[in-house]
Amino acid sequence: MQIFKRLILTFLLALAFASALDARALIFKTLDARTGLVQNTVNSLAQDPQDFVWIGTQGGLHRYDGFALRLFQHDPGQLNSLPDSLVSVLHMGSKDRLWIGTESAGLASIQIDSGAIHRYAQSVRFKRIMALLDIPGLGLWVADSQSLSFWPNYQPDKSETLFHFEVNSADVVNALASDDEGGVYIATERSGLYYHKTGKLRGIDFDATAQDNAQIPAIRQLGLDKAGR
Repeated sequence: MQIFKRLILTFLLALAFASALDARALIFKTLDARTGLVQNTVNSLAQDPQDFVWIGTQGGLHRYDGFALRLFQHDPGQLNSLPDSLVSVLHMGSKDRLWIGTESAGLASIQIDSGAIHRYAQSVRFKRIMALLDIPGLGLWVADSQSLSFWPNYQPDKSETLFHFEVNSADVVNALASDDEGGVYIATERSGLYYHKTGKLRGIDFDATAQDNAQIPAIRQLGLDKAGR
């Protein structure tokens, strides 16, 4: 009996020690203008397959390797720079390509291995880029402050507009997410949640008793679980 008690005590002490080690391992570091960020307002974050963290701010785009920050900004004299330093949204896509939505100068992408930036002149007509979704092998979904479009095979000149919002309606697409069946969930500010698949769009009801837009919840983020729900 004494041996059993000693074993239990040893186990509890080991567990407490392990928990203490785990607690000490959680070390947080603040990144702001004092430690290298060009601007403190962070609009979007993304992590690439090489584990770099990309930080989109109102003053430019940073790549963080855990030690140092590399800055990408708009340079009027350089066509291979960002089209706008005010980054509104980031999305890690396929083929090691990071998509960069801006506040007023459309869309760009950057190859994470080389740092090469590509601008999409056709996207300048877009207002503020709100959300992006790369469907590998199919194309890119682009939501701006007035519409939602799809670029088949990543070709903006063949862009297909899914729908437009009324001017001054204050309704926008806040987030996009895809499931394993090729469907896309579309979260909006005032119109609720939609689901698009094989060219068909349908609304998803949260409350069958809702009679007007005032009762439809604003949806800001989307996330799918392992079951695709």
